[in-house]
Amino acid sequence: MTSAVSHANSIRVHSPEATQSVAGALAAHSRAGDLLVLSGGLGAGKTIFAKGYAAGLGITDPVTSPTFVLMRLYSCPDEVVARGGPAFLAHADAYRLERSREIEDLDLAEHLEDGAAVLVEWGEAVLPALGGDHCRVAIELADLLGPDRDRRITIEYHGASWYERERCIGKALQEIEA
Repeated sequence: MTSAVSHANSIRVHSPEATQSVAGALAAHSRAGDLLVLSGGLGAGKTIFAKGYAAGLGITDPVTSPTFVLMRLYSCPDEVVARGGPAFLAHADAYRLERSREIEDLDLAEHLEDGAAVLVEWGEAVLPALGGDHCRVAIELADLLGPDRDRRITIEYHGASWYERERCIGKALQEIEA
């Protein structure tokens, strides 16, 4: 069961680099055991967001889509762990998962317990299994018919673990949008 939305931030971005900046702002406030669920249509920018999130955690390895391997793991630098951030990033893709057993096989709950930040593209499928506190990031094309490919990124904070961080993240997003 998912918790109610305690607050949400929304920002319009004009480039992949701006999408990565938003993700980096969120990563700067990440903690061990964070669950992030990414949603959006094909080509919305979920993997671009994941790359920015990883960069914000100080991960220098190339970040690629986990669509066909289902999950990729990346170690975080010691300084991120020392500030209470995640020990590693588990980047998963639930798009092709159809049964709850397939989701369980990813061991996402164990990764959360082991101090990872778990970021799941098409992640709504994992919420019944993991529930509780999480951050949902919805990425959508701002104007489907217009000439630009701007995106609207909405970050929803679910649960108490996000309460004290949502204002700081919101301030960082205002600086990006300015």
